[in-house]
Amino acid sequence: MKYLQSLRVKTRRLLSLCLRVKSADPLFNTNEELPSLEVFIPVVNKDFPTLPWVIESVLNYSRNPINKIFIITPNPEVLYELSKIPEVQILHESSFLDLDLFTIKAIYPEHYGWYLQQLIKLKSVSFSNSQYILWMDADTVLNEYITFVSKGIVLERISDEFHLPYFVGLSKVFGFQVPKFRFSRVAHHAIVVKEAFLAFQVNHKIQSEKDWLEVMKRTQDLQSKELGISDWHIFGKSSFSEYELNSLILAQYHIPRKKAYWWNESRNHLNFDNLGFISHERGLFEKISKKLRPKRPFSVSFHSWSRKIIP
Repeated sequence: MKYLQSLRVKTRRLLSLCLRVKSADPLFNTNEELPSLEVFIPVVNKDFPTLPWVIESVLNYSRNPINKIFIITPNPEVLYELSKIPEVQILHESSFLDLDLFTIKAIYPEHYGWYLQQLIKLKSVSFSNSQYILWMDADTVLNEYITFVSKGIVLERISDEFHLPYFVGLSKVFGFQVPKFRFSRVAHHAIVVKEAFLAFQVNHKIQSEKDWLEVMKRTQDLQSKELGISDWHIFGKSSFSEYELNSLILAQYHIPRKKAYWWNESRNHLNFDNLGFISHERGLFEKISKKLRPKRPFSVSFHSWSRKIIP
């Protein structure tokens, strides 16, 4: 068993290195008119320092035209200046969701924000008028030109992380198979194909955020039985991932995808002047990876839990 686990890890790392060789913008084609996108970004107070940079990076680096950027937040009045950007529309989270927010707090008192932002993204699919939707996390800045969709092919960013509990719950609720090659699609941004996503919802009789909340609860309950985890005050945050679900839907509905390594950097300070790589050479794999990496990260994340403000 240990040998098989070791072989699986080595195989995954080898495939990861192969993916890293690919171009930063593998769908780029100068002769094609690209489909437009609508962008949805759930935002809370801790994201206010990074949000202007996130918006600017999407408008600057997306080769696909951006029709609209929807900011969903509990404090829209604080973001008034951003609403002056023509593409930006700011909505209050309570009016965006057809669900009493206290219902979410009652079920997930300690991880309320985690599940709320996922419900906002899930609701965005039926709300949007666009065939292609870009989900963005409010703490992640794009740092390189990127074609998200071209000729019906969707760019799918992947990383090396793989969180098994996500797939345990999704497989029990929806019948998905756990992927053979265990990569993560949690890249802090993703393209959603509206037609496929809505077809999935119809197939599983999911009509509202209340239904999605029930899916999350069922996912949690089935995970706890399968993995032997009973204290979800501790582990409940790991029970559902909208990014992994979206990837499984794209595969199920045979949406053509171009996989590419995400090349993301995480920073603990709010300094946007130099967004290059920070060297991490801990072993042979990391040294080889450094040889393959581009000149700068494709995206940079400023996670609030590690953030320091630098003047």
